[in-house]
Amino acid sequence: MLVTDGYQPYHTIMKNSNDITVAGCYSHVRRKFAEIVKAAKKGEKLTPAQEIAAEAVKRIDQFYHLDNKFKESSDEERLKNGRKTSGPS
Repeated sequence: MLVTDGYQPYHTIMKNSNDITVAGCYSHVRRKFAEIVKAAKKGEKLTPAQEIAAEAVKRIDQFYHLDNKFKESSDEERLKNGRKTSGPS
């Protein structure tokens, strides 16, 4: 799996390889959800779409928090801990 910012050449590489899957990065996804939440007017109830976006931002923030806990660990340890703490409950 290759996590990218959407740079097109990565997608070209994926199309030419059976071994690579491209996934977008959380920061770009989070930004779009955050924009939806920010569109809410102060004092008004969130729409269902805004509630979903707010939950997405919250969950992505939790991933960042967990990842930061292991930032000094080796890549192998980060992967192991990430799978343990971020997997389905």
